[in-house]
Amino acid sequence: MSQNEQDERQRQFEQEGEALLIKGRVTKLEGEQEEAQKRDEEYKKLQILYNKRVAWFTLGLVFTSLVTNVVYLDMSCTARKSAESARIAAVASAEASSTAAKALKDSETSFTQTLGQMQAQTRAQEGAAGATKNAAAAKSAADIAGHTLNISQQSYVTIGRQDGTVAEIVWPKEPEGNAGVVVYFQNTGHLPAKFNWGNDSPMIAVLPADPSIVKEPMGAKWSEFPTDHFFQPMWRAKNRKTGAISYSGSVTIGGNSTYAGTLWELPKERMIQLQNWDRPFTVDGTFEYCDSFHNYVCRKFYLLYRREPYNRFVLVSEDECAGFLTAILHHDRDLDYMSPCVTGTEREETSVPKGLFAPKH
Repeated sequence: MSQNEQDERQRQFEQEGEALLIKGRVTKLEGEQEEAQKRDEEYKKLQILYNKRVAWFTLGLVFTSLVTNVVYLDMSCTARKSAESARIAAVASAEASSTAAKALKDSETSFTQTLGQMQAQTRAQEGAAGATKNAAAAKSAADIAGHTLNISQQSYVTIGRQDGTVAEIVWPKEPEGNAGVVVYFQNTGHLPAKFNWGNDSPMIAVLPADPSIVKEPMGAKWSEFPTDHFFQPMWRAKNRKTGAISYSGSVTIGGNSTYAGTLWELPKERMIQLQNWDRPFTVDGTFEYCDSFHNYVCRKFYLLYRREPYNRFVLVSEDECAGFLTAILHHDRDLDYMSPCVTGTEREETSVPKGLFAPKH
């Protein structure tokens, strides 16, 4: 190969190398431009997104500002209304203060007048209280005097005479007569008493048929001795049809006097049998009375006969009656039963206990 051909190839090679170099540089520049363009596009996208966000944020700020302005406007209106209400309240308070001051002045005047009236009334009441106190003291003194008079004058009946004798056995003069037990009562008051009394049991005693027996016999025959002086409570009643007033029987014991009554009687030999009987010889009875002040009293007594060497009755007890002793046992349906003691104004009381048995017709 000639020198010229080599030189020509050398120049071609150099030209091709330069062309390749230039082409490589162009390709690199193009790549760099594409990357730059991509970066610009991404930047633009980010810028657009950022701008949108800024726009939305700005819109939010505008909306918030608008809402805030509305709120401030409403608060301003409310403040103006509150101020107006406060002004009205202040005016009303001033008027109320003026009215209160006037009322206070009027009340001071009224209080002064009322105080004067109260002082005058108090003085009058003190005078009336003094008069009332004096009247009450006089009434109390009169009541005490009346009560004292009642106590000193009212009937008061007890069993026994003033010498302490409560009962005695009275013997017959004839051998075949009856012996009786006589009981004494005294009225130590100054006014009379309406009096009633009797034996507690309808039976005096149950004794052996043979009057000479004085100990408990075995298989002996027994005899009953009833009394005709069984206690029946006093009563007073008004007939429902006719209005007539009826009474039970009673006796009157005068003031400062003694009453002697026969409780029951037995044949003489039976009385001796009781005296010598190996059991206690007892007498049980009840008495009741109305005093002159219309008070009712009922007492139950228990006597014991003390044998040799005393040969006399002694009082064992005297107590208030049980309620059933004063009950009307046989009611009449045509009668309204009242207190046996007649009141001063004839006011009828219906507090007498009802009987324990059916009415007897």
